[in-house]
Amino acid sequence: MSASAPEKVALDNTTVDSDGSNVNFHFKSTDAQFQSIMHSELFAAVAH
Repeated sequence: MSASAPEKVALDNTTVDSDGSNVNFHFKSTDAQFQSIMHSELFAAVAH
């Protein structure tokens, strides 16, 4: 799977943390950036 330009921006702004039992993904984006990735396959795969 390859990422689109908006997905690459989201991935660059993503951090991953784990406390041993939970994995947390955090990313920063503008509203426009979030809208552009919300329906992408990559976002669906990570968010599911």
